[in-house]
Order: sequence, then structure tokens, then C-alpha cells
Amino acid sequence: MPAGAVTPTPGLASIPPSVKALASPPPPAAHAQNVSNTWALALSAWLSAHRVYPQDARRRGEQGMVRVRFTVEPSGKVLDVSVVQSSGSARLDAAALALLRNAAVPAFDTSMAREPVTATVAIRYRLED
Repeated sequence: MPAGAVTPTPGLASIPPSVKALASPPPPAAHAQNVSNTWALALSAWLSAHRVYPQDARRRGEQGMVRVRFTVEPSGKVLDVSVVQSSGSARLDAAALALLRNAAVPAFDTSMAREPVTATVAIRYRLED
């Protein structure tokens, strides 16, 4: 699983770009802004554990990567989520949105600021998963 860094966008945090079910979490992005390495790894593990491959998409042989942007409170409550780059499959895009919509991801660790963070992650759906 590739572990390259997402280029930081002013005001956005960078999170490891690849999230794959049942895989070890990738290392945090080298130039993450406002995000601790501990939280980035916890988020990656959470995404890997909670991602569901839609059965309809699997049957149709659909695979791809969805890039989503979301805002999260220090408590871990996700406030909003949107697709910033489609996988090309409406089913996979919907699954990525459903994964984070109204979710409770890991809370920020004590080294992070106590204000919401907006982050972008890539969620990969591959038939080998």
C-alpha cells in the first residue's frame, strides 16, 4: 500500500492518503498541519476497520479511489463530508460518504488544538480487499 503524503492545502490537514481495509495503517504524512502523528494513525486504523465494500459494486467489478474532505471536532464527531475526487463509481463514492457522515472517529489527542480540523483522505476500494 503506498504511503505518500497529500500536499497540504492552506487551512487543511494532511492525512495519509491510502486507507485499505485489514491493512496496517500507513505512516502519517510528513508535512501534516494541525494533526498529530498519533491521531493520524488512529484515524487511518479507524477508517480501515469501518470501511465497507458495497456488495453491488463488488459484484459489478467496480473499484477505485475516492478522495473525501471532512471536518471533525476534537471529540471525534464528523461535522461534514464531501467527495473532492470521485472514484468513477457512484456506489463507491456513496460508501465513502456514508463511512464518515455523522461518524465518531477517534478524538484528538492532547497535543492537538481544541478546534475543528478539516482533512482530506483517499479511500481505496480494490477487489482484492
